[in-house]
Amino acid sequence: MATSTNNALADRTSSSSTQGCRPRLQRWAFRAGVGIVVLIAGLWDVYEWFVALQNRNVTSGIAIGQHAPDLSLPDQSGRARSLHDLSGPKGLLLVFVRSADW
Repeated sequence: MATSTNNALADRTSSSSTQGCRPRLQRWAFRAGVGIVVLIAGLWDVYEWFVALQNRNVTSGIAIGQHAPDLSLPDQSGRARSLHDLSGPKGLLLVFVRSADW
């Protein structure tokens, strides 16, 4: 009789502790998930602020139709080349390509 009472008491104790733990775990997981979402949203705001700060007052070149200033740069042989010397009757297309070792 004493053994069956101890077993019944042990079953009730283990089942009640398991049931009590599950809602606590679910609340913890929910709060952790909300915290992660808030953290990501905050980091995104910081990222947008940083990008806006970096791009403030930035121009990407001359306006359409505006003439480029005459400049002179050395070529691969070391000779100075100017835009005026290289341009033809229809103008000049100058493209700067970034190499892999810059």
